[in-house]
Amino acid sequence: MFVDIDGTIRINEPDRDLLSAWPASSWRTTPVAPVIKGLTHRGKATWSIDVIEGLRTIGTLPGVRMCFLTTWLEATTTTFAPVVELGAWWAVGEDTPPDESSGFGSWQWKPARVLEAVQSGAYDRVVWMDDDAMDLRSELFFQDREKEIDQLDATLLTIAPDYRCGLTREDLDAAMDWLTP
Repeated sequence: MFVDIDGTIRINEPDRDLLSAWPASSWRTTPVAPVIKGLTHRGKATWSIDVIEGLRTIGTLPGVRMCFLTTWLEATTTTFAPVVELGAWWAVGEDTPPDESSGFGSWQWKPARVLEAVQSGAYDRVVWMDDDAMDLRSELFFQDREKEIDQLDATLLTIAPDYRCGLTREDLDAAMDWLTP
């Protein structure tokens, strides 16, 4: 399962009307200063402890491998994970630009990593949670790679939450249902 941070777990621009997806008492905010590619980014992390608990529960399912797929890169496990108490042991996806033959641009490293996981055949089910998640099905269609769409439909669940509120109970339930057929 691939999980982004910003807009998915960490709310970028909290919309108080949308934060009602979780109890008010579940929200936390703390200053963070991740160092990403040598640059310090100062800001705040706002998240719901209920989202964290839901992701922890999914991570305990048999055969589920959790992976951060985020621009936080190396700061994920050193800065973000300790703050929210989640994912210190999760893998972190690399931002290596995709091979030119993949059909993806160099900036599309996240969808390339997800598609690689689907096509590897190593996983029966893959979940991608990212507020910026693209519709890989449409992308493959536009690249005239329609033969790959059936495998994608059978293997991948994409969840693209609203960046103003992040993951909801419905999103977590959908992932749980997908991973426990």
